[in-house]
Amino acid sequence: MKYITLCLVLFFSINKGFSQGLDSIIVERYYISNIDDSINSVGNLPVGSTTYRIFVDLAPGYKFQAAYGNSNHELRFATTTSFFNNEDRGATTPTYTKAQARYNTVMLDSWLSVGAACAGNYGILKSQDNGISTVVNLDGILQNNNPLAGIPLTTQDGLIAGTPQTVTAVGIDNEMQVFDATSGFGNLFTTHNGAWSALNGAKGPTSENRVLIAQLTTNGAFSFELNIQIKDTVSNLTEQYVAINPTGNEIQNSGLLYSSNIAPTVSISYPTPTTNLIGGNSVNITADASDVDGTVTKVEFYVNAAKIGEDLTSPYEFSWICVSGIDTLKTVATDNNGAQTTSSFVVVNVGTVSVNNLVSLTQNVRIFPNPAASKLSLEIVPSSENRATAYDLYSISGAVLFHKDLGVISTKVIDVIDISKYSSGTYFIGINIDGKTIIKQFSKK
Repeated sequence: MKYITLCLVLFFSINKGFSQGLDSIIVERYYISNIDDSINSVGNLPVGSTTYRIFVDLAPGYKFQAAYGNSNHELRFATTTSFFNNEDRGATTPTYTKAQARYNTVMLDSWLSVGAACAGNYGILKSQDNGISTVVNLDGILQNNNPLAGIPLTTQDGLIAGTPQTVTAVGIDNEMQVFDATSGFGNLFTTHNGAWSALNGAKGPTSENRVLIAQLTTNGAFSFELNIQIKDTVSNLTEQYVAINPTGNEIQNSGLLYSSNIAPTVSISYPTPTTNLIGGNSVNITADASDVDGTVTKVEFYVNAAKIGEDLTSPYEFSWICVSGIDTLKTVATDNNGAQTTSSFVVVNVGTVSVNNLVSLTQNVRIFPNPAASKLSLEIVPSSENRATAYDLYSISGAVLFHKDLGVISTKVIDVIDISKYSSGTYFIGINIDGKTIIKQFSKK
């Protein structure tokens, strides 16, 4: 069993408004395991597990003090499967030696840090490593050179000799056990009332001033929400950065939120806005969907914001009985990690006449100017006398914004529509002449 001493640390927040010392949060894909690593691992290491390293990139003269959670801000590491914990010398912090790193998969252990990657060695980006004294694994593993993980560990191992500080845990002893070798499987580290810290503040070992604060290995989708406190050693003042919902002098930084999962892509391939649809007919709505780092588990189909069905397998399609009018279509794809993507809207006109009749009618209707700023003119020339005519103004979502009945017309009519109160974007006008609908699209500047 691994233990870590609990110390009480009081953090004072005196934030500067004129300077920000956090440059960025860097997530490095350190290694991706293969079948040889899995077979020779001491502890359950699924094939394809990714080891992530998280660095706090600080401006010169700053020190990392703590990663914390409080009543307003969660501190969280999570995975959809479980974190890998090496059962031979693995720990909640990187206490194994560089000599011990040569055996089995201890270099892939999950832990928290304030700069160290093993005893007597800082963790640095592999791209910063000079390749001197690279660890050679004596069990013949950790040889994978998957390009998604960048530089192979056999070339540059991201270790540099030095004297990094040890982690001081504040109120998170139980929470840290998710990274303990004897804890079994676990997929969540979270606290609203605790921290891990460097009592004297931690600087990066190189001029770039990047401090390694965690290493996590998992074969699932990995995510985190961080809040950190840093200190300017010149002014002796502190700054606190949060992932969401800053209050007071807290500074929000979007890099403190992360998810390794890449959401799927999805688009509607049929129908298109120019497709001629006739009310009462069955239409196969089809979608193209893919996921570069997993699988698409379902595609849902919507018409005018109402779900009409879903398809679990490719090719993704659903049959829809369309009715006359303007309809807004969309699809939503979900991947194997629960990430969702909504397609762009496709607005279609479902008419009551054949395409030949529609083309004939559209020759007698025009709108101008297009785009328009405040006034839009609608010109209608009836093909014969005594035509019952009306029109509707639609938003891009298909909502009716305005209706006007022009009555029975026998000669050319020009009607001016006030669109000044509407926001910029795409709109449609549906002109009904003796029950036959014509759709015109225009842009509001």
